[in-house]
Amino acid sequence: MAAILREPLATDVEQLRKEVLNAGAANAKTLFASAESHLDSIGRFVEETSDLQRATFTTLQSVTLFARLLYEQSRIAEAEDARHQALVAIDGLAGILQSTNPSERAISLGY
Repeated sequence: MAAILREPLATDVEQLRKEVLNAGAANAKTLFASAESHLDSIGRFVEETSDLQRATFTTLQSVTLFARLLYEQSRIAEAEDARHQALVAIDGLAGILQSTNPSERAISLGY
């Protein structure tokens, strides 16, 4: 992947990771929408593969579960386990992104 494209993708991944790390009951409702936005942004710039689809789905599913547990004010241990799983999924997505190719849209924009 072109180095110039890695920066915006890394920014989206890092922002999502930061939001999951800092999430609490007060912003649980917005966490899903934010994750969806970051993942959509990433998806526009990389070629879609089955590995990327799985990693994106797993990340969104994990973040959604974590956000739901926060919103429902579930047991702390359960919410923290879900936070950990969401961070693991984000790390998995970051790893997949290292080996993806730019999408046609990214290429047409000069990435």
